Amino acid sequence: GTANALFRLDNTYLELITPDGDGPLGRLVAAQLDRRGDGPIGLAFASSDVDAARAQLDANGLAPPAVSAGEGRDTSTGMVRRWRSVLLP
Repeated sequence: GTANALFRLDNTYLELITPDGDGPLGRLVAAQLDRRGDGPIGLAFASSDVDAARAQLDANGLAPPAVSAGEGRDTSTGMVRRWRSVLLP
């Protein structure tokens, strides 16, 4: 549900996301844009164990949703990128 552009930096990357088609993340991004306009929506942090990170967030009272799977495909190369994540409000 999104189209993304990734800009690689020395030890991180910047990702720009826009709604494109149907999908839960695209609907979330569209809703944020409707509410807030253009601009940063969130930050992402890496974890070697997303399930343990989610459990720790829950133990700290943040009540995160379940871990969800994501997939992205490069339209130029066909390369597929997969991840698992927890989104906090």
